[in-house]
Amino acid sequence: RRYRTYRGKTRPAMAKGCKEKMDGEFVKWILWKGRSKSTRGMFRRVRTQYADKTVVLRSQRQLDAFMQRQGL
Repeated sequence: RRYRTYRGKTRPAMAKGCKEKMDGEFVKWILWKGRSKSTRGMFRRVRTQYADKTVVLRSQRQLDAFMQRQGL
């Protein structure tokens, strides 16, 4: 839905000049590379090593609440 809405445009949350796109490389990352065991392990290690600097948000509701608490 987001892609259809912003295709070829810059979303408000994106850096200026970055256009919304859906290419083969991104789809491949979503389906295979982004969720590999090694990648999950890397994120787990970062969360453990930098627990005091890491915030894990698992939903839009959690993100909205976090942003509100931060005054953003």
